[in-house]
Amino acid sequence: RHFQDIPGQNPDPALLPIANDPQGAPSCSLPYTPHLSISHCALGAVCALGRGGRRVGIDWEATAPREPGLEKMFARPGEPISETDRDEDITRLWAAKEAVSKLLGLGLNCPPLDLQIRPHLRLYGRALARWEELGRPDIELTLSDRPGSVFALAYTGEP
Repeated sequence: RHFQDIPGQNPDPALLPIANDPQGAPSCSLPYTPHLSISHCALGAVCALGRGGRRVGIDWEATAPREPGLEKMFARPGEPISETDRDEDITRLWAAKEAVSKLLGLGLNCPPLDLQIRPHLRLYGRALARWEELGRPDIELTLSDRPGSVFALAYTGEP
């Protein structure tokens, strides 16, 4: 839909020239392309565009049984994982961290422990440095549970 609003452009979405930038984030080489983020899982794929100068990061994760102790690799102290809803909590936390990391343009190049989602978003290490490079924009995060999956969308306004 975005490209349909630009005179002279109406590319077939399947033919959009998407490549990776030097940090590995997806980018489109067509003129007037806003910041974009892509995610896919076993259930499908999704793309978000940050129109009006916004940056975006999106992640879509299927909820599935997770290995014991997995959360120790990416959950910071204070980011509790419930025993009764463990798989859902791990999926929500991972999706949120990946969405914010994508917004920052770091993707999986950012250690998940550099991001704290609960109870409030806090950035450390590489994530903090990148946020400061971007002008310290306000970051909003929305999570949406769907049957068997979680969508996480992180977005900014102008710094």
